[in-house]
Formats: sequence, structure tokens, C-alpha cells
Amino acid sequence: MVNADEFYGEYLKAEDLPDEGIGVTIRYAKPESLDNKERIVVYFHELRKCLVLNKTNKDRIKELFKTSETDEWKDKQITLVKELVPFKGESVMAIRVKQSEGVKTPSSQSKKEAE
Repeated sequence: MVNADEFYGEYLKAEDLPDEGIGVTIRYAKPESLDNKERIVVYFHELRKCLVLNKTNKDRIKELFKTSETDEWKDKQITLVKELVPFKGESVMAIRVKQSEGVKTPSSQSKKEAE
């Protein structure tokens, strides 16, 4: 028997994150074609799921690391947090990238929760 939940989504969603946010280290970032659009997808050392960057998060990472060259983001640390944002006239929870400031990377238990 197959558990359908095990196959649901390889991309991070806001509800995957703990309330206090999570510190992660970028393994690599690369462009991928999603829904007929070229998007940058970021993979992390600590997490199985990856993050599809929207414009806001892409711009935040570029600002944090002072480069738009994704190869230079490798092994840099960021914090992923949940934030209430406006979207199509409603408030929704979204993932936002912040500078890492002493936020610990996930332990094996937190890691499992974020997967």
C-alpha cells in the first residue's frame, strides 16, 4: 500500500516551517521550469524540500549576499520564516527569507517536521 501524503510536494510551503523560523544553509540554487515559467529553486543541506523563489525572496537573497550569481549563494546561511502577506486581496501565510542571526539549523526532530 502507498501513502499518498509521502508524495505530496517537494517544495516548501509556509505551513512546513516552525513558528520561530528555521536556519538553513544553501546547498545550491538553479533555474527550473515550473508551470511554463523559469524559476530559481533553492536546495538546502538541512532539508529534503526545496524553495521556489518568488521575486521578493529572490531580491532579499540578492541583497543579503550582494550578488545575483546563484553559484555564489552556495553554503551561505539564511533564515526562513512564515509571514502574513497580502495576495490577491487576501492575507495569506508565505515564506520569507531573512538574514540568519543566531537561528539554529534544525535538529533531526525539527528537520523531520520541515520535511
